[in-house]
Amino acid sequence: MPLEPTISLLQTPASWPNPQPLEARATFPENFPGFDGHFPGHPILPGFAQIQLALDILHRAFPSLGILQEIPSAKFSRPIHPNEPITLTLQSTPSGLIHVTLTTAAQPASTFDLLLSPPKTQP
Repeated sequence: MPLEPTISLLQTPASWPNPQPLEARATFPENFPGFDGHFPGHPILPGFAQIQLALDILHRAFPSLGILQEIPSAKFSRPIHPNEPITLTLQSTPSGLIHVTLTTAAQPASTFDLLLSPPKTQP
């Protein structure tokens, strides 16, 4: 059984930043190491794993994007459990932030903003 989440890109804009959102779906298996100890008997996906998932999806769609510099805001409002389908919406903003929403069971589970370093340039 895989230890990594299953990820599917649903909608990918032609370029980034773009007013069109990047959308993806993901599921974390029961044996994902991030569930270990968080919390015994009632595993939930840690916030760091949710943020890393968003970064992985961004870099899968746009490999030249820069690295994470700051998380100006984050709100984790609903637990995400093993094998629970997650829909991610990543939206570029005029201020340069990337607004991320993770939804499960048609309810927002978390929202956060990411600030990346300038895109990598090819030599």
